[in-house]
Amino acid sequence: MIKKKFELTEIEQDDIVIVIDILRACSTIVTALNSGIEEIIPCTNVSEVQNIKFKDNEILTAGERNGEKIPYFDFDNSPISFLNKTFHNGKLALTTTNCTEAINIASKSLYMYFGCFLNYSTVFNFLKNIKTQQRVIFLSSGYKQEESEEDNIFAYSIISELKEVRPVLQNDFEIPIYFNSFSFPDIKSLILNTSHSKRLIKLGKKKDIEFSLNFDKFDCLPHYANGSIKKCNT
Repeated sequence: MIKKKFELTEIEQDDIVIVIDILRACSTIVTALNSGIEEIIPCTNVSEVQNIKFKDNEILTAGERNGEKIPYFDFDNSPISFLNKTFHNGKLALTTTNCTEAINIASKSLYMYFGCFLNYSTVFNFLKNIKTQQRVIFLSSGYKQEESEEDNIFAYSIISELKEVRPVLQNDFEIPIYFNSFSFPDIKSLILNTSHSKRLIKLGKKKDIEFSLNFDKFDCLPHYANGSIKKCNT
């Protein structure tokens, strides 16, 4: 199912949750882990990041509120901030307006992963090869109280492809009929014109959006466990 902006669906321990925040947190997480960050600690508020930094000054900090970088943090919630950099087993404390809230909501599940277009095929192959009958929940981070069209589009695309290779029981939603004829260039064009994209472009984040729409740039499946996000070993 696609869980839209934190609907009151109880997430169970055995559910497989795919957290989606295309613009920009999941793209940042995937890029940072691919650049050598070993562990990302998601934080729901700024003071939590500051406390972590106070206890260990070597930990890097990243985050935004309402799309803008938090003052005195090392990085924005920006995938291109981590691009073409090499970190050696570093740790990163991250807080965002929406995604870290989604992580907190989904934290009951033992099986939480992160998807975006940068790791699209990695997520698809993982779901294609699941052998169990566990429920899969696509958790769209959205923007504040709104759904984000780009998050739903990612889920629609993954599910549409999964239906071609394995049985899929859809609950609580329908994929729009028009979507089935979309190519990836169509999807990119559609996302560039979403309300969230337009909001970020006004804030000067167009490069982040364009980078986040690179298809299959990284083979990386982030997994959340014990309070932090690391690369999945499977």
